[in-house]
Amino acid sequence: LANVPRQIFNLDSLRGLKLNSLVYLTEGAIDCMTLTKIGKNAVSLGSVNTYRKEWSKIFKRYRVIIWFDNDEAGRKGAKDLREKLDLAGIWVEEKEMQPDFKDINEYFVNKS
Repeated sequence: LANVPRQIFNLDSLRGLKLNSLVYLTEGAIDCMTLTKIGKNAVSLGSVNTYRKEWSKIFKRYRVIIWFDNDEAGRKGAKDLREKLDLAGIWVEEKEMQPDFKDINEYFVNKS
């Protein structure tokens, strides 16, 4: 898929959401599906480094929670993305993974 522009995974799920709804941004599709299964509004960027500036118009309607993987790339990616969303005037928070888990899916699989 080289040179194919990335798309936001599960973007269709945001249709019809009310203004200021919470939307989780995840690093991977599996984490997005895990959050969706438990009733959260979630989309995946596919990677910590794929955010495109034009996507900001999509997220201006929502309160965004970035929940990336528990590794150096995930923490740095979340911090960088938070700065970009802040600059775009988007309400944003970061959620950190508990130290014993590498990602959202692992957390919820082991929690149950």
